[in-house]
Amino acid sequence: MSLLLGIYSKRGEVDTELVKPVIDDFRVNRDIQVISTGKFILAGCKKWLASMNVFESANKDFITGISGEILDFGNEAKELQNKGFEFQNSENGSEFILHAYNSTGDKFLMI
Repeated sequence: MSLLLGIYSKRGEVDTELVKPVIDDFRVNRDIQVISTGKFILAGCKKWLASMNVFESANKDFITGISGEILDFGNEAKELQNKGFEFQNSENGSEFILHAYNSTGDKFLMI
C-alpha cells in the first residue's frame, strides 16, 4: 500500500511545529520521507517516493509527483520552452506537468 500526506498553506509557510503531531502519527510503523518546500509538506513512504517522479519548482511554490510515466510530451515541452519555461530536464514528466500547469492552469489536462 502506498501512503501520501500533503499539507499546504495559502497564507505562507506551513508551521512545522503545528503539523508535527500529524506527521508523527502518519510516520508510526512506516519508513517515511518528508519533503518541505515551506508552503507545502509532502510525506510518503520512502520506497514509493523514490520510485515516484517528484519535481519542485525553483521558487519552491509548487511540487509535483507522479507514479508512472508521462509519454510523448516532447513537442509540448518545446512549446513551453519557447514560452520561456526553463527545464532542468525536458524528459522529466513531473517537471513537464508543473510547467504546463503554470502555463495554462488546469486546461493543461486538455493538451
